[in-house]
Amino acid sequence: DVVMGGIFSSTREAIKNTIIGRGETLYIYPQQYEGGDCTEHLFVTGPVPDQQCALLIPYLMSQGAKRFAFIGQDYIWPRRLNEFARGVVEAEGGEVIFEEYFPFNHVEFSTVVSRVHNENIDCVFHSVVPTSLTPFTQQLYDSGFQREGGLLACTYYDEDMFAATPSETVEGIVSCLDNYWSLDLPFNKKLWDAYYDRFADSKLWMANTSNAQWRGMQLFEQAVIRSNGDLSLEALSAAMDGASTDEAPGGPAQIVPGTGHCQMNMYVGVNRGGTFEAVQSAEMMPSGQCG
Repeated sequence: DVVMGGIFSSTREAIKNTIIGRGETLYIYPQQYEGGDCTEHLFVTGPVPDQQCALLIPYLMSQGAKRFAFIGQDYIWPRRLNEFARGVVEAEGGEVIFEEYFPFNHVEFSTVVSRVHNENIDCVFHSVVPTSLTPFTQQLYDSGFQREGGLLACTYYDEDMFAATPSETVEGIVSCLDNYWSLDLPFNKKLWDAYYDRFADSKLWMANTSNAQWRGMQLFEQAVIRSNGDLSLEALSAAMDGASTDEAPGGPAQIVPGTGHCQMNMYVGVNRGGTFEAVQSAEMMPSGQCG
């Protein structure tokens, strides 16, 4: 009746037409991504650059960032993310000094780290993914960038990422997501307690993808209710359009009618000793997609 999954955009592109076309099945993509996919019967339950950068970049600039370096993996998400972020930086009076992209599994970042110092970069806005994340963050940290006052930012960073990078190497990293588990929200506490009652020995947090997956399940449940149990693709898709939930990590969410994307609460978070402190927020922020 529904397929939910996929992480990289290449995965979404590879499977969506088979799911929706040949399979005549609703597809929920539970991931932050670069935006712009307006495929009929596809519903996105994670955030997009419009929702993240519109909060994150002005916050970074309020903390003194004027000269940015964009460093990321070489595929569609970092490039589209940085295209949007550049627009916000320049509109706010800042400057992107350079962009540099690396293939998956790249591990040697000494040259770009040296360039960060030589170019007097205030903020490294990175979209390096876990295949290269540990060596990148360690080499940047070892260079003294943060100790010398540099800001580090990454839109997808949450508590779960400390399994890949020690918290101290990314102390002060700033991100912007739809949820952090430090938020004092009743549903967060309810879900957190239930999770650890069942998985008492787990050393992992529920990551940002889990937030979008939960949101997707809740919205699909509401769609089934709204369709009076009609599980045909057309009926479910019509019922998903405008579906909403109050019981989701980070707060309420709604599929904005006619867009296939969610409006949701967004938070700027700063890593302070292994916990993300929300320093700024916006309620029910629209995605700006497909409208």
